[in-house]
Amino acid sequence: MGQQGMAQSGVVARIETMLKPSNAPSTGSSSYGSSGSGSMGSSGSMGSSNTVYRVTLLMNDGSAREIIQEEPPRFRIGDQVSVMGSTIRSR
Repeated sequence: MGQQGMAQSGVVARIETMLKPSNAPSTGSSSYGSSGSGSMGSSGSMGSSNTVYRVTLLMNDGSAREIIQEEPPRFRIGDQVSVMGSTIRSR
């Protein structure tokens, strides 16, 4: 009941750069980084529009969660973050 819309807390365990499947729909941003775990990257790399980032989080309740995002993460492995839906924010 009162929990709906509340952010969960956790720690970034892994950030993987992956190729977006050819049949995957675009989820938003047209800005992509070149590569790197936790790196902000630079935009404009050849083929970078096919890059997505799989972020693995260890949640404070002991569960693990994976979130795929198209924008380069603004956090690094070990950073404390909060998650609401599929949005990850540094704390």
